[in-house]
Amino acid sequence: MNKDFRFALLNGLEKAAPVKVIDFTNYTIKAHEPAEMTRRWSLLGEINQKQTRPQDRPIPVDSLSDNARKLINKHYPQITGYR
Repeated sequence: MNKDFRFALLNGLEKAAPVKVIDFTNYTIKAHEPAEMTRRWSLLGEINQKQTRPQDRPIPVDSLSDNARKLINKHYPQITGYR
């Protein structure tokens, strides 16, 4: 976690298992509270570790959006391999 995003990786137990993203939320985009009055809301990003939505299953880093990989690359170029 840093000022630009929240990011979490899952490392497989087997050495050959690929590392997968379980959480990525971009903090550089403007967030909006829901229009309806509710206490049950949260800031969910591209993928969320709570796995409450269909798209929240662990994915390879290269399956993230281009913008997400560019942002991650600014802080952790060794993870994305993005050029």
